[in-house]
Amino acid sequence: MRLINAHTLELKAFLGQDVPPYAILSHTWNADEFSLQDFENGRNRDVEAFQKISESCRLARELGLHHVWIDTCCIDKTSSAELSEAINSMFQWYQNAEICFAHLSDLPSRQEPVGELAETHLENDLVGCKWFTRGWTLQELIAPTTVHFLDSSWNFRGTKAQLVDKLAEITGIRLSVLQANDDLYLVPAVEKMAWASRRSTSRLEDMAYCLMGIFDVNMPLLYGEGGKSFRRLQEEVLKKTNDLSLLAWETADPTLEEMRGAWARSPREFQWLASERLEISVTSQYNTDLQISSKGLRVFTQLGGIYSSSHYPDPELPPGESVSRCPNRHMDVLDLGCYSHAIVGTEERRFRIGIPVRKFGPFLFKRSIPRPKMSWAYWLEF
Repeated sequence: MRLINAHTLELKAFLGQDVPPYAILSHTWNADEFSLQDFENGRNRDVEAFQKISESCRLARELGLHHVWIDTCCIDKTSSAELSEAINSMFQWYQNAEICFAHLSDLPSRQEPVGELAETHLENDLVGCKWFTRGWTLQELIAPTTVHFLDSSWNFRGTKAQLVDKLAEITGIRLSVLQANDDLYLVPAVEKMAWASRRSTSRLEDMAYCLMGIFDVNMPLLYGEGGKSFRRLQEEVLKKTNDLSLLAWETADPTLEEMRGAWARSPREFQWLASERLEISVTSQYNTDLQISSKGLRVFTQLGGIYSSSHYPDPELPPGESVSRCPNRHMDVLDLGCYSHAIVGTEERRFRIGIPVRKFGPFLFKRSIPRPKMSWAYWLEF
């Protein structure tokens, strides 16, 4: 692990357990960043790109820390082996940092007295910051215990603990996770995917790689594989957790495909939870008979059935077709072993969640795709 000396502004490599306490930077990348090669080649430091390094080191010194880690210059991105190790270790590096400086380059610098008005301005300004739209910054918010938010002029604007309610509102992340990421393992896979559903990365593969730490899985990096990286991520998550809530996605494809397999194509297909703000808890025991192969997914779970009605719309009806014209159509539903809480009238109700499937062979099923704007799944009340 390379670190920047906060006093000399030079790089030094540390091995194993010899890593000293350090601060870490979370930021959004610009077109010009000061890289490891710029350090080695003696690039002029009187450039805007070096400001992130000098300001991060200044803040670290003020807190009595002597080292800083910044992804732009502490990783040799020309080495695929080093890049893979760094990305697989990223969550742990942010988690182990003494403090994380989150620089929001588009957060306006306001000079006003501390008070309710200043707090309101800050909360309003935070909503539009691009830092909350990037894939990599998701783990950079969750992993560190202490996060200091800085505006465009590198002024301190608040801590994660102070802003936790607004951060939860903006990101959809549970308060308990923001307050102590020890609770992360309790969160169902579908909810974690929802956190990422409105974020993006510059490279398609990174949308999967940036989530490895959130799910506590490791994978080799294969740039050039495109969307296959996200399928590999889902396979690794399911193998590790047996959490079938991962299958609770909603198609984001405008073409109305009749059937699909088990896997989502991107985190965007989990936006239903981000918009609905539902709370989901996994209730089933671990599935002891789960196998993943090139032919598909084999699971041991319940297969139920429901009849379509106005409460349970049928995804197989033609667009615009009234459900009442085809009453009581039977559908097979694959139980995902999780449930949702929802308010019905004045009462809180609990619904078991499943997805519609269609049989096309002995013990072989494909997913029936819900049409856009219709129920993504079927809630089995019990």
